[in-house]
Amino acid sequence: MKKLLIVVVTFLAFISGCKKDPALAMEYREIAWSALDDIEKASITSDWKTSLVKDETYHGRFVVAVVFTVNENSREKTITVYIDPDNREVLGTEELTEQQLLISYRKI
Repeated sequence: MKKLLIVVVTFLAFISGCKKDPALAMEYREIAWSALDDIEKASITSDWKTSLVKDETYHGRFVVAVVFTVNENSREKTITVYIDPDNREVLGTEELTEQQLLISYRKI
């Protein structure tokens, strides 16, 4: 129980720190941008420097997610890059179509 409390407090401190620190958010954007290939980069429709940076869980771990918006064949989708906040390692990416996004929002 004590370990869980420590993890939760550490995570909450990280969340508030990331939201208050634009330089840290930009660092995560740069890491995520570097993880994309040239085709993915060319498909990004918004300025990658203003992409959404948020805290999430990925395979049971607390991570930072950077979300890029893509317009492919007139259909919106997102590319999300998951980053370990401790070592700044890219853990994986995920592409969601507009329909998949709507389904996931309805589950909430």
